[in-house]
Amino acid sequence: MPPRSPRRTADASVAVQDLADVCKHLSFAHRRTAYETLLSVAVDGVLPRGALTELAQKFRCHPRTISRLWTQARLSLHDVHHAADVASKTKGNSGRHALRTSDEIEAAIRNVPQMQRQTFRSLSAACGIPMTTIFSHMKKNPRFKARSNYVKPHLTPANVEERLKFAMSFVWPLPGGRHLFNDMHDYVHVDDNWFYLTKVERRYYVYDDEEVTAQAVKS
Repeated sequence: MPPRSPRRTADASVAVQDLADVCKHLSFAHRRTAYETLLSVAVDGVLPRGALTELAQKFRCHPRTISRLWTQARLSLHDVHHAADVASKTKGNSGRHALRTSDEIEAAIRNVPQMQRQTFRSLSAACGIPMTTIFSHMKKNPRFKARSNYVKPHLTPANVEERLKFAMSFVWPLPGGRHLFNDMHDYVHVDDNWFYLTKVERRYYVYDDEEVTAQAVKS
């Protein structure tokens, strides 16, 4: 076997160094195309000399990336796969791992009373989970959402009668069967809902199988 040309080896080394930091990850489509290209030039499963480096230059990645792709695809054919597995192992295995599972976050949120679930800040302080984690959980879990609740009047028959008497007390009878309504210039009008610090609308972060706490105001 004739010795390799030093010039060719040097050129390959320079090419590898130039491509070392060009592209670290290939998309699935590029990985599939690269494997099919190697498959077209392979003879009995053996690649010709320089095929990996040449293909790496084409896809602007390191030759070891193409080499690992070829090895992974060939090994997957020995398993139960009917097609070569060229998917990247980076997806789902990179980045910081979650400290809590989705079920653990849900259990912690459900243990918080709904009155403390009106904002992310109050919910985070009550359950001990960061607001960013709760927000990410909400995006991934459509069952967890914000729902509004409105104040409803809580009137008994006695309340209705008292209110009617109070309203009729401002109607003054006049001669001739006529009536005059009190101008109420000597009264101060106050919204009793806000006077007693009762919000008309409240928003809670709950799951779809949870009932929002009913609000009823009796005056």
